[in-house]
This record gives sequence, C-alpha cells and structure tokens, in this order.
Amino acid sequence: MSLNLASLRQEIDQLDHKLIALLNERAQISLDIGTAKRQGSDPQEDENTHVYIPGREKQVFEKIAKLNPGPLPNENLHAIYREIMSASIALQKDVMVAYLGPIGSFSHDVSPS
Repeated sequence: MSLNLASLRQEIDQLDHKLIALLNERAQISLDIGTAKRQGSDPQEDENTHVYIPGREKQVFEKIAKLNPGPLPNENLHAIYREIMSASIALQKDVMVAYLGPIGSFSHDVSPS
C-alpha cells in the first residue's frame, strides 16, 4: 500500500483546523471558569477561587495519561497540556510586569503587548 503524501498533509490540515477550534472552545470555558471564580459561584472551599490549583493540574495530567491510547507518549501529552493550561491560566488573570530602576533608566519603558 502506497501512502499519498498530499492526502496525508490534507488530513493534517483538517485536524489542525479542528484542534484550533477545540483549543479556543477550551479557552472560552477557562475564561468562564475565571468569571465564575471571581463571582464566587463555586460553593466549594476558597482554594477553588485561585487561578492556579496544583491539585487540579495533577488530576488533568493523570486523566490524559489514562485516556492516551498512543502512539504519542504520555510525556509529550503532559508537555502539550502544560502549555494549554499555562495559556488558560494567563487568560484568567491579569499579567503584572515589574521593572527595576527609576523612571529615565529605560527599564520603565516596558509596555504590555
């Protein structure tokens, strides 16, 4: 059986389209979670209002390891999900920038993009 490179690349392109849609859907839900935390709609303990909860991250990593049929190793999925969760955390909170030095020393010229 001969593999058609153009056809395989087209399949990858279609999957990328779906992945981007799913990642953005996940990001929107993460934003909704952040809003719910700020509104105090979560009746559980105060820890759940923090943006970063290490225990929740551990649960996600354990879940993806159980769901993974391969061929992608768990370590690779762990790294991918670490980036996904990092992006979600960044969406949920304002980024703070600190600088060293007085105004006029040009270290104050950092502006968020």
